[in-house]
Amino acid sequence: EARSVLCPREVTKPILERYQRHLYHHRKADGKPLSFRAQYSRLIPVRAYFKWLTRQNVLLSNPASELELARLEKRLPKYVLTVEEAERVAADAARPPVDLADQAMYQAKRQGGNRISWYDPKSGGIRAGPGVGLRGRSGRYLVPGEGRPNWSLNVGTSGATCFLWGYLLYRGDLDTLWRMLGIVNQLLASTALAVGTTYILLHSPRRRYALCTALPFVFVIVTTYAAAVMSLEGWWAQVTGLEGKIAAGTLTGAALVAGQKQAFLWKLVCVLAVIMLALVSVVVFEAVRRWWSILREPPRAAAG
Repeated sequence: EARSVLCPREVTKPILERYQRHLYHHRKADGKPLSFRAQYSRLIPVRAYFKWLTRQNVLLSNPASELELARLEKRLPKYVLTVEEAERVAADAARPPVDLADQAMYQAKRQGGNRISWYDPKSGGIRAGPGVGLRGRSGRYLVPGEGRPNWSLNVGTSGATCFLWGYLLYRGDLDTLWRMLGIVNQLLASTALAVGTTYILLHSPRRRYALCTALPFVFVIVTTYAAAVMSLEGWWAQVTGLEGKIAAGTLTGAALVAGQKQAFLWKLVCVLAVIMLALVSVVVFEAVRRWWSILREPPRAAAG
């Protein structure tokens, strides 16, 4: 109002430049001038406002389009590492991966493309080159980089899994498969909780946070194994009963054929359940062993 500027159409580039000079010469209550960043933060909304007015056809041209803003300075970090902290970080980065999982994460962060990288225990360094599998010569672990996904492997394994579940559903009954699916689902949940607990122990400055996943892990493992053993006992008892009827000659004709198919299905389900329980037992054993080795090491220092 002091300059008789009452609407956006009356604002020109010289007026905006005068406002910019006002910000440059302005002094705060303590007598210090505004920093370049503070001036920048006041001019950016002005530019955005006039740009929006031009897009809405309120203004025919943007008076702030040619306004030159102050270049922001590049500041140093507010908090820097001490000499001891820097040496600790450098030592941790130079330390070779502890196991295959750590090694895979170490390589995936640093390698890309379709090449294969590995850690060579003999030389203590990282090597890169074309790879042929998970394990290379001289016991070196090969870890693929961030290349293209193997669609043939993904589609093939997905198709095989769907086919096998469809076969079981076609040959069996829904009650048996539903209990089987429940066991599989809970075993998968226990595996995920084991991985989460390991990650928290490795990366959290407060290891007690791992109880958030470790306690549910113990509960899921105990209840799932108990339910799986009860289901196995029930299925095997039904197999024994059917085989007893078949041996005694009680079943004949179509009933005999149906009994033989049902006994085979229950045997197959028992075998698959035992295999899954054994594989998850290996995962649980390795997870507990890894937790023990982590807990024996000093905890990480809290960041900041």
